[in-house]
Amino acid sequence: MQPSLAVPQRMQMPKKVTLITDGACIGNPGPGGWAYILRYGEHKKELYGSEPRTTNNRMELKGSDSGTQRFKRTVRRFGDDRL
Repeated sequence: MQPSLAVPQRMQMPKKVTLITDGACIGNPGPGGWAYILRYGEHKKELYGSEPRTTNNRMELKGSDSGTQRFKRTVRRFGDDRL
């Protein structure tokens, strides 16, 4: 009889949380907006917001901050910013 190679359920790797963010601004400063998408397994959550007078960097960070605040675990983040 060969030993089982199955990993006990309590030892299986947890699902990964993926955070996709973006932010933009028309003018600098000017009206801007931010958004994020969180994915965890089959679940997905989207959230967005705006400000009447802001900068592009603030909106990029707002999208990222808003998504990462929801978790106590490490989150893998994807964005187009270079902050």
